[in-house]
Amino acid sequence: MINAILGPYKLVAKIGEGGMGAVYRAEHSVLRRVVAIKLLHANLTKHAQITQRFVHEAQAASMLESEHIVKVFDCQQDPASRAWWIAMEHLPGTPLSSYLATHAPLSLAEVVEIASQIAEALDEAHAHGIVHRDIKPDNVYLTIRGSNGRFVKVLDFGIAKLRRPGTAAITITNAVLGTQPYMPPEQLRGQPVDHRVDVFALGVVVYLMLNNGRHPFQNDDTLEQFYGLTAAELCVRQLSQDPTDLRSLNPAVPEPIAAAVGSALHRDREQRPRSAGDLVVELARLADQLDTVAKFSSLLEPTAARRSIQMPVPEAPVTSPPHERDTVTMLPLERATVRPGSPEYRTNTAPAVVASDTTFGSAAGQTMQTRGKRLGVIAAVASILLALAAGALVWSVRTRRVKEANVEPGDGTVVAARADSESDAAPSIATGLDATPQLDATTLLDATIAALPVDATTVAVLDAAPADAAIALDAGTYRPPVVTERPSLHVEQRTGELAVYVKPWAIVWINGRNVGQTPYREKVPVGRYRVQLKNDDKEETTFVVVTPDKTTTIQRTW
Repeated sequence: MINAILGPYKLVAKIGEGGMGAVYRAEHSVLRRVVAIKLLHANLTKHAQITQRFVHEAQAASMLESEHIVKVFDCQQDPASRAWWIAMEHLPGTPLSSYLATHAPLSLAEVVEIASQIAEALDEAHAHGIVHRDIKPDNVYLTIRGSNGRFVKVLDFGIAKLRRPGTAAITITNAVLGTQPYMPPEQLRGQPVDHRVDVFALGVVVYLMLNNGRHPFQNDDTLEQFYGLTAAELCVRQLSQDPTDLRSLNPAVPEPIAAAVGSALHRDREQRPRSAGDLVVELARLADQLDTVAKFSSLLEPTAARRSIQMPVPEAPVTSPPHERDTVTMLPLERATVRPGSPEYRTNTAPAVVASDTTFGSAAGQTMQTRGKRLGVIAAVASILLALAAGALVWSVRTRRVKEANVEPGDGTVVAARADSESDAAPSIATGLDATPQLDATTLLDATIAALPVDATTVAVLDAAPADAAIALDAGTYRPPVVTERPSLHVEQRTGELAVYVKPWAIVWINGRNVGQTPYREKVPVGRYRVQLKNDDKEETTFVVVTPDKTTTIQRTW
């Protein structure tokens, strides 16, 4: 068939072949556009159901305009050979099944990236009343788009179910259509199906990506043994057993992620996520939370300088020459995640400071002395700040209770000029020499801790403060303390970018809100969005999933 002519296309090379037909790389005779031609075997054209399903695939794919669904350009029957053919876009890349064979398990970020694109394609199909029914790694193609080497295209709508009015359905009595390891119970039983069979299949695909390629019902079988099971044997497992716990195959998978994937594999379709997009949004949300927790953990780890102080003291120090005693070498810590002071740190962590060329006895003693001096300075500073903060508390309490008062200083009463509520000027305070206001110790410590910067050493000193602390202020010498804000653990909400381009133009609604006319490009919070496009001639609704730090693009030409 090489060099054969099918309509305006010339077959250039064979890409692959199966039981139903072959796929060729072809070129348009005028436009020089390279396409893929899917050619049905000539001997199958006499089977009406097979040819009807072949044409049905082209019809289903051509209805959809998601950039993650393979584009169909043409579908015809060759007059000479009577064979049917489909012209579709040529995709350089690899099937997801081949990618998993060499890269599984994938990272959580990769899984969310790939699954979100599959979900976008499925939500687009479901919005048009089309159920794919055969989602599996072989029908997910990873191609190249710009710098993105994992741009997803969903293929093979040959057994898709169309539920649109006026569309002829393909019905085979008691037929079970699909690939069995990816089919939910209702599909195995031949019952009526809806879009949730695709949610189940997507859950299986995510399951495979998160472990080393083992199926949910593979049990202890090797892959060869699993694929050697009869349809009845596999069906018994799928209808009577729960999927193997994902964490038993890959303990690195976080428990919330495993639970979310498990919900998609539920035997009861009412318990699955409502849509493919809902499943991926939940995975993205959990991944974002886990990433945030990891960042907080790294921020809360003690610094290397602080860990270097926590070093073991040798039992028998050895005196080194004077010119070597101050020469120390910093070595990397073997266990950077162990906190100082913990049993693991004291027993398992290697020394962080050792003297070069000799034992570290002299250097260790000097280091411990330096540590004691530093702790003494910190304690003194903390005490001063404690006094200043308590003074601020006295001032705030008295100014609330004392209204306009004209009392001469010296009688033990605070004289305060009441500040206007909208003024930024601080009121002046004068305190009698014999005044010693008593404060509740718990209130004092709480207020002081709130006013100080958070530091492990400072908190330890404050915890050891006497319970009967009292503050005395000298008249005319008080100045309000400079309060250092506590470091915030707030992290900005993760965002991505949503871009919409329509030729010639369209009005854009996002989640029911009119955001203007195309071109539209804005940063939006991570999540799933319902995008409506409309102009004078056409209207379309699609669903997209925006992932962190990525640009999700919708392109249409009407």
